[in-house]
Amino acid sequence: LKRFKFLEELERYTKLNYRVAFPLDLKQSGAHYRLSAVIIHLGAGPNQGHYIAVVRTAAHWLLFDDEHVHKMEESQLSSIFGSPYESSS
Repeated sequence: LKRFKFLEELERYTKLNYRVAFPLDLKQSGAHYRLSAVIIHLGAGPNQGHYIAVVRTAAHWLLFDDEHVHKMEESQLSSIFGSPYESSS
């Protein structure tokens, strides 16, 4: 998902911070899809910040942050992206 929008009145890009809800499992047209990874931008804008990745393994989720790898619970996934106070469908 593109998380930056150009604002003509400011003549610059701004980061969209609203939470995007998505299922971890999706059944559609007889097919079953499972979310396997999420890439997350941490930072205030498109010209600064840091990217991390969260990847599903057979047993759990792993958070990759440069040379650091941490095991995390699926219930923690939604706490690390988007603003909890805004949402978008």
